[in-house]
Amino acid sequence: MSLAPLINISILEYQINYLIFNNITQIFVFTGTKHLNQLEVLIQRIRLYSSNIELKLLTLELATFGDLLRDINSLKIIRGDFVLISPETITNTDLSKLIARHIDIKNNS
Repeated sequence: MSLAPLINISILEYQINYLIFNNITQIFVFTGTKHLNQLEVLIQRIRLYSSNIELKLLTLELATFGDLLRDINSLKIIRGDFVLISPETITNTDLSKLIARHIDIKNNS
């Protein structure tokens, strides 16, 4: 689904651009092996015009988001707060207020 087009770009590219717009500078794309070559080409293209972010494509065979979270934890690649979006997420919400609120709650608890 992530390679399906939305407004002339793939949903995944739309999502990555959305995260970049919201000042997310470290992005991990987790995928199975299906369409891996197409995803690698897409990631390389995005890196060309977004050189100020860390963008990694990681291949994992997963069935659920729970599996994904367990694998992320075991890889020890995320050590703090993070944003997790599913392949079906299409939004243009400004994350800055949500992130600020999260940090405020975290710091005051």
